[in-house]
Formats: sequence, structure tokens, C-alpha cells
Amino acid sequence: MDGLVQALMGGNKLTTVPENNSMGQAMRQQQLAQLLLKGSQNTNNPLIAGLAGYLGASQLGSATETLGNLQEQERKNKLKRELEQQEFERQAKTRDLDLREMQIRATQSNAAATRALTQANKERDRIDKRLEKISKSNIPGFDFKNPNILPTEKNAEEFTNTVSTTTKMNRIIDDILIQMEDVGTESFDVFGTEAADLKRAYTDLLLLSKEVDKLGALSGPDLQLEIDKLPDPTSFFTPGFRVKKQFKKLKEQLGRELKAEADLRGYKAGDAIVNQFNADPIKKSKQKPAGAAPDPSGFTIRKVKG
Repeated sequence: MDGLVQALMGGNKLTTVPENNSMGQAMRQQQLAQLLLKGSQNTNNPLIAGLAGYLGASQLGSATETLGNLQEQERKNKLKRELEQQEFERQAKTRDLDLREMQIRATQSNAAATRALTQANKERDRIDKRLEKISKSNIPGFDFKNPNILPTEKNAEEFTNTVSTTTKMNRIIDDILIQMEDVGTESFDVFGTEAADLKRAYTDLLLLSKEVDKLGALSGPDLQLEIDKLPDPTSFFTPGFRVKKQFKKLKEQLGRELKAEADLRGYKAGDAIVNQFNADPIKKSKQKPAGAAPDPSGFTIRKVKG
């Protein structure tokens, strides 16, 4: 057919089209068919004209249909590529939005974590300060009256001194009562060693009572009255039973005053503290096992020989 076309073309030339794909082949076939039809009109040979017309018509229809199908397919493919490109861009935008949302959430999460850490540090500092305050305010044998309202540092310091002084006074009273019970006041030699020890304990007790007064604690009138009435246990004119009675009353009054002072300072006296002021030192001394540690008050109980 190419030879026939060349014979009919004369000086005409085919339009150069790519032949490496179906579209190019269909376009070339369409051009050939058009040239055959054109050539059939220009030739004087009826045989060639008829053959060219037949071939041109049949080839033109087939080529046109094929080209139309290919163009439609190309249009669909182009539309598909455009849709795929749009979908790709949409997914890319979605990924970008997701990434931005993740970054925002991460930033918010970091901010929340930072706030939580800051709050945790503040809470830790608050607890540390409270523990430090509890440590400074804590006094053995006493509880806090209100755990939510701790005593001030000044109250804690002053009351610590009061507890120390009062406890010493109570121990001295116990020693005096025990010593009087063991040796009996009727056997005291006014100028002997036993009387000197008892006199020293009595003097120390009076000095401690002044120390309590100087601290501004336990200044109730009842306590001062008991101290003023306190007899000298070594006096020749003081009956032993009266001495013991007055010392026991002072001991009990000390316990009541200390309990009241504790309440005033924001503390609550424990049972161990209250009991040591109410306990009978005579019975306690008789229950003390052999080899027991010496009394922390520093006073030694002495007995009359023979």
C-alpha cells in the first residue's frame, strides 16, 4: 500500500509522526488513508482510482476509529493521572497536617510535662519544708494538737526548754522521795553526808523552779504556791510525812502545768509524759531490776549504813 500511496502522492509528503506507539501508528494510518482518497480523485487511471478509493475509505474508517479510541484512552489516562496527582497532593497535605498536629501535640505535651514537673518540684519543696518544720517542731513524748497547724519555731524552742527543765525537776523530786523512803528522815544526820546530798537536791530543785519562771512558762499561781510551800527535807523541824506530801503535790502540779502549757503551745502531751508525773516513784524504784542503768538526773540514792 505504501508503493501505491507514493505513486498517488506525486510531490506530496507525509507529515512526520512518531511510530513508536499506538497513537503514532494510528495517525500515520489515517494520513495514508486520506492520501489514498485524495490520490484517487487526482489519477486518470480508473483502476488505480477505484482501488485507492476503496483502500482509502476502508483504512480511513478503521484508522479514525482506532485513533478515536486511543485518544479517548489517552484522555482517560490523563484524567486518571491528574486524579492520582490530586490524591497524592491531598495525601501529602494530610500527612503535613498530621505532622503539624503531632508537632502541636508534642509541644503541648512537652508544655504539660514541664508544668507537671514544675508542680511536682513545688510540691516536693513544700513537703521538704513541712518535714523540716516538723523536725524542728517535734518534741519527744508530745504530739501535735493539730497536724495541719504546726507550732512556730519559737514556740517549739521555748517549749523544748520548758519540757527539759520540768522533766529535770520531776526527776529530782523522785530522787528526794526515794531517798527519804530508803533511809527515813528520822535517821538523817543534819550535818552528815546523806543530809548534804538531800540538801543539794532540794537547792537544785529551787534553782530549776526559778529557771522555769524565767522562761515564762508554767507560771500558774497554783504551781508557784506549791513551790513557796515546799519544805526543806533536811530541816529538823519538818515532819517527814509533810515533806513527802508537799513534794508529791508539787510533782502532780508540774504535770498539770506542763500539760496545759503543751496545749497552749500547740502540742498534746503523750501518755508517757503524763504518767511520769503521776507515777509513784517509790513503787517504781522497788520494781527496778538489778543492774539497771543509773537515773539520768545525775542524783545518787544513798542509804544509811548499818
